[in-house]
This record gives sequence, C-alpha cells and structure tokens, in this order.
Amino acid sequence: PLLNPPKVTGDFRLNLVKWKQENLASISETCIHFGYRSPGSVYQWECLYNKQGPQALLRLRRGRKPKNGQTTRQESRQASSAPKTEPSLTKRKLIVKDTTR
Repeated sequence: PLLNPPKVTGDFRLNLVKWKQENLASISETCIHFGYRSPGSVYQWECLYNKQGPQALLRLRRGRKPKNGQTTRQESRQASSAPKTEPSLTKRKLIVKDTTR
C-alpha cells in the first residue's frame, strides 16, 4: 500500500487526465506517475473528460452513487427532518387510503 496516497480532488483528477493525454501515457504509466492505485477511476475520469469536458471532473463527488431506492446521507437527514404523517398510518395503509375503488 502507498504510505502517502494522493488526496483526490477535482484539480487532481483534471491534472491527471491532462497529463495522461499530453504525454500520450497509458493508464498504468499515469497511475505510477501520480502514485494513484485505481486504474479504473483513471479510465472513467478520462471518458468523462472527453464527453463532458473539464468541469465534469471538478464537480464529481467522492464515493459511489446510491443504489436504486437508497438515499444519500444528506437526503436521509432531510427526510428525517420533514414533517411526519400520522404515526398509525403505515405506507401500505396510506396507499390503500389514497386509492379509490
């Protein structure tokens, strides 16, 4: 493992991709040059840079996207501070209550 892995910021991603393209370097060479251990990320960043431009690398957020149906921590916090419905009504009861037959 690297003792001092680089801090991954938008500027780091942008500099890495620009260096790779300017030097016609492979993903492996780029990882070695920057001391970065995730060639898959480098590939994704370069694709994103080519399709959407440099701003796309600067706006990237760290971590995985949530799976379908799961929320991010911030969305969970907002939902928990939202006004509550009647405690006796479950989700199923609310659906049935709103359904007209």
